[in-house]
Amino acid sequence: MLIRTQDKKALINLDQVQIVYVAGNLVKCNLRDCSPLLGQYSTEEKALKVLDMIQETYNNCIKGYSVDGLLERITDIPNKLFQMPQREEK
Repeated sequence: MLIRTQDKKALINLDQVQIVYVAGNLVKCNLRDCSPLLGQYSTEEKALKVLDMIQETYNNCIKGYSVDGLLERITDIPNKLFQMPQREEK
Protein backbone atom coordinates (compact mmCIF):
# COMPACT_ATOMS: atom_id res chain seq x y z
CA MET A 1 0.00 0.00 0.00
CA LEU A 2 1.18 3.51 -0.74
CA ILE A 3 0.61 6.47 1.57
CA ARG A 4 0.62 9.93 0.01
CA THR A 5 1.80 12.61 2.41
CA GLN A 6 -0.52 15.38 3.55
CA ASP A 7 1.36 17.95 1.44
CA LYS A 8 1.02 15.57 -1.57
CA LYS A 9 4.75 15.85 -2.29
CA ALA A 10 5.71 12.23 -1.54
CA LEU A 11 4.48 8.66 -1.79
CA ILE A 12 5.65 6.24 0.88
CA ASN A 13 5.66 2.51 0.14
CA LEU A 14 4.31 0.76 3.23
CA ASP A 15 6.48 -2.28 2.42
CA GLN A 16 9.54 -0.11 3.10
CA VAL A 17 8.20 1.34 6.37
CA GLN A 18 9.28 -0.11 9.70
CA ILE A 19 6.59 1.67 11.74
CA VAL A 20 3.85 4.30 11.36
CA TYR A 21 3.30 6.20 14.61
CA VAL A 22 1.84 9.27 16.29
CA ALA A 23 4.20 11.73 17.98
CA GLY A 24 2.03 14.38 19.61
CA ASN A 25 -0.05 15.84 16.79
CA LEU A 26 2.17 14.39 14.03
CA VAL A 27 1.77 11.16 12.06
CA LYS A 28 5.23 9.91 11.07
CA CYS A 29 6.87 6.76 9.80
CA ASN A 30 10.32 5.23 10.06
CA LEU A 31 12.21 4.15 6.98
CA ARG A 32 15.72 2.75 7.09
CA ASP A 33 17.47 6.11 7.17
CA CYS A 34 14.77 8.76 7.72
CA SER A 35 11.49 9.51 9.47
CA PRO A 36 9.27 11.42 7.04
CA LEU A 37 6.30 13.43 8.23
CA LEU A 38 3.08 12.01 6.81
CA GLY A 39 0.74 14.61 8.28
CA GLN A 40 0.24 17.20 11.00
CA TYR A 41 -3.02 17.75 12.87
CA SER A 42 -4.27 20.16 15.51
CA THR A 43 -4.42 17.56 18.30
CA GLU A 44 -3.02 14.16 19.20
CA GLU A 45 -6.58 12.74 19.15
CA LYS A 46 -6.99 13.78 15.51
CA ALA A 47 -3.61 12.27 14.63
CA LEU A 48 -4.69 9.01 16.31
CA LYS A 49 -7.91 9.02 14.24
CA VAL A 50 -5.81 9.23 11.08
CA LEU A 51 -3.65 6.33 12.28
CA ASP A 52 -6.90 4.36 12.77
CA MET A 53 -7.89 5.25 9.19
CA ILE A 54 -4.54 3.96 7.87
CA GLN A 55 -5.04 0.71 9.80
CA GLU A 56 -8.58 0.29 8.47
CA THR A 57 -7.50 0.98 4.88
CA TYR A 58 -4.63 -1.49 5.17
CA ASN A 59 -6.92 -4.16 6.61
CA ASN A 60 -9.46 -3.60 3.82
CA CYS A 61 -6.69 -3.89 1.22
CA ILE A 62 -5.44 -7.25 2.42
CA LYS A 63 -8.87 -8.74 3.12
CA GLY A 64 -9.55 -11.54 0.67
CA TYR A 65 -6.25 -11.33 -1.24
CA SER A 66 -4.44 -14.63 -0.99
CA VAL A 67 -2.73 -17.10 -3.28
CA ASP A 68 -2.79 -20.77 -2.28
CA GLY A 69 -3.62 -19.70 1.27
CA LEU A 70 -0.64 -17.35 1.51
CA LEU A 71 -1.10 -13.61 1.73
CA GLU A 72 0.29 -11.77 -1.28
CA ARG A 73 2.77 -8.97 -0.75
CA ILE A 74 0.85 -5.77 -0.09
CA THR A 75 2.47 -4.20 -3.17
CA ASP A 76 0.64 -6.76 -5.33
CA ILE A 77 -2.79 -5.60 -4.17
CA PRO A 78 -4.70 -3.23 -6.48
CA ASN A 79 -6.21 0.10 -5.35
CA LYS A 80 -3.78 0.55 -2.53
CA LEU A 81 -3.32 4.29 -2.06
CA PHE A 82 -4.07 6.09 1.21
CA GLN A 83 -4.19 9.88 0.97
CA MET A 84 -3.37 11.59 4.26
CA PRO A 85 -6.33 13.85 5.14
CA GLN A 86 -5.85 17.60 5.38
CA ARG A 87 -6.10 19.19 8.83
CA GLU A 88 -9.65 20.48 8.32
CA GLU A 89 -10.86 17.02 7.19
CA LYS A 90 -10.07 15.42 10.58
